[in-house]
Amino acid sequence: MSSLTPFLSIVIPVYNEEGNVGLLTESIENGLKDYQYEIIYIDDFSNDNTRKEIKDLNNPNVVLIELKRNYGQSSALAAGID
Repeated sequence: MSSLTPFLSIVIPVYNEEGNVGLLTESIENGLKDYQYEIIYIDDFSNDNTRKEIKDLNNPNVVLIELKRNYGQSSALAAGID
């Protein structure tokens, strides 16, 4: 990978998405094989196993931000951009 390859940050707010984060991560990785990237998941205080599923990915390209209460999609997205 050349040093000129763009670095992408993909910011994804999630709420109760335990069944989707694995497939979503895999799909993003398959589409970005030639890029440097990070996937930033912002968990908006899910009450299922979303946080656990993201942590279990054990992927160095995945960052998890855990909100302490449900702030809503816009606030979760803003937290990921900050």
